[in-house]
Amino acid sequence: MAEKKTRIVGVVLAWLLAAGAATLIGVVAVGAIGSGIVASPQQPLSAEEVDQRLAAPPPSDVPPAGEPTRTTRPSSPPPSKKPATKSFTSRGGNVVVRCSPFELVQTVPAQGFELDDVDERSDGGARVRFESDELRVEMHLSCRDGEPVSSTKTEAEDDDDD
Repeated sequence: MAEKKTRIVGVVLAWLLAAGAATLIGVVAVGAIGSGIVASPQQPLSAEEVDQRLAAPPPSDVPPAGEPTRTTRPSSPPPSKKPATKSFTSRGGNVVVRCSPFELVQTVPAQGFELDDVDERSDGGARVRFESDELRVEMHLSCRDGEPVSSTKTEAEDDDDD
């Protein structure tokens, strides 16, 4: 009988030791992730940072020192001005627009919203509609004097539309 109790105590102790080791490994792994040993994902850019990066001139094509360069003459004169690009943020999502000519570059719904409709108009503008269970956000986008402009209308979602 004593041998049976000793065996049960041994099994329980072995199980507790294994559970403790597994817990310790989990705590160490979470600590390693939190302390930056494992690479953290890149933070998303804000709308202002996107605008700044889009407005920045492209990197020059200057070859490294010591490499020969070739001079070529462009077949047509370079454009006088880079097309204006701007991102707009609303409760429903983000939209990126480029002018000269008008181009709807990107639409990204916000969390909890979905892209319901995109209507690109023949006059060089667009209407983008994002919807959630509670809200409808409509963005009207166009170009004015070569610059992207936006107006946004937000209204409560009507349950009768379904």
